[in-house]
Amino acid sequence: MPLTTLNFNDNNNVGLAATTAAAGDDFQAPSYKVSVTKPQVSIKNTVANAAAGGGDQAMAQVLAIAPSGSATIDLTTFSNVANQAASVFARVKYLMIRLLSTGDDSQGTACVGIQVSPGATNGWTGVFLNATSTLVLGNGDVFKWETQKAAGVTVDATHKTITITNVDASLAAKVQVIAVGGST
Repeated sequence: MPLTTLNFNDNNNVGLAATTAAAGDDFQAPSYKVSVTKPQVSIKNTVANAAAGGGDQAMAQVLAIAPSGSATIDLTTFSNVANQAASVFARVKYLMIRLLSTGDDSQGTACVGIQVSPGATNGWTGVFLNATSTLVLGNGDVFKWETQKAAGVTVDATHKTITITNVDASLAAKVQVIAVGGST
């Protein structure tokens, strides 16, 4: 079921400034400044799902994954942010995965890392090169992908699952997953 109201924003401004140590007393230390500003990602249910910035569905979960265990997310059947069961994505426009550390959140752990990949059955390759590609996150790491493309990345019956595997044999992982997109 689509959300009645959805207004999602993510600010993409990145700034970097650096100064090197002075090599001598007769001149100032070199300094550098880089500033990258992309348009803010904004997804709203007042815009058609198949249009840029359009979407009516959001998922936000914190998964507890046992040591050496895994969890599979099905993008075609989940409870959305309003806790409406049997929610579905037809397209995804934003995905964020974070391995929570104790510094991030009280639920975080010292788990050494996770591996993210398309599911073994009906794997969603949306942000991966192919069905065997993986992404590895260390403790406290964040992966974030977003697009303003009108179609986003398609989710369907044969491209719908993401598997997250805990690579730590001793400690449980707490993983935050946020996805935003459209139900049609």
